[in-house]
Amino acid sequence: MNEKEKSLGERYTEMALDHISNKKYAEALEFAGNSLVQCISKNGLTSSKTADSHYLLGYIYLYLKEYEKCLSEMKVCRTIRRKHVYEKSLEIAMCDVNIGKSELGLKNYQSSFHSLYISWYKRALQLGFKHHSTLESLSLLQLVRFQTVMNVSNTIGDESPLRSKSPLSPRSTSPMRSSPAHPNNANMNMNSTLLNDQWIHKYE
Repeated sequence: MNEKEKSLGERYTEMALDHISNKKYAEALEFAGNSLVQCISKNGLTSSKTADSHYLLGYIYLYLKEYEKCLSEMKVCRTIRRKHVYEKSLEIAMCDVNIGKSELGLKNYQSSFHSLYISWYKRALQLGFKHHSTLESLSLLQLVRFQTVMNVSNTIGDESPLRSKSPLSPRSTSPMRSSPAHPNNANMNMNSTLLNDQWIHKYE
């Protein structure tokens, strides 16, 4: 009976990953949910495999732009993984970066920056500063800072004293000029930076 449950859960996971590779996220969601149910039944609520199932489900929610659900699944995954791996591990960093992406999607920029900074630090520590995963976290940090500046700019409004046209400081009042957060890459947006196929992780 247990072996049948395990095999069924594995098949659900494989089918979910197959649908993800074909960009059929709605279909993948159903199989990932079934996989989580089977995994909990077989391994319990706090096993490392259950954490992986929560991660897979959250990952699909991220692609579907259901950020609150993604956030919930990633936080559960992170909590479980902390029972099995140390805090600065890459497994935890994977959760942190997706939590940061979800917060970014929800426009919670401060929370997003916090999680993304943690993920950058862990990845830099484990993989080096030039690794593509480390650079992913860094590019997202830049995007969050840019979005934060633009949000503050829009809140202030064009007639704010901070936008003074005084000839004494013609450049100092523009966030686009003064902030290092402004991305040089024109393709840095929610579609190309937040949801890129190169960040699909395989599950074992």
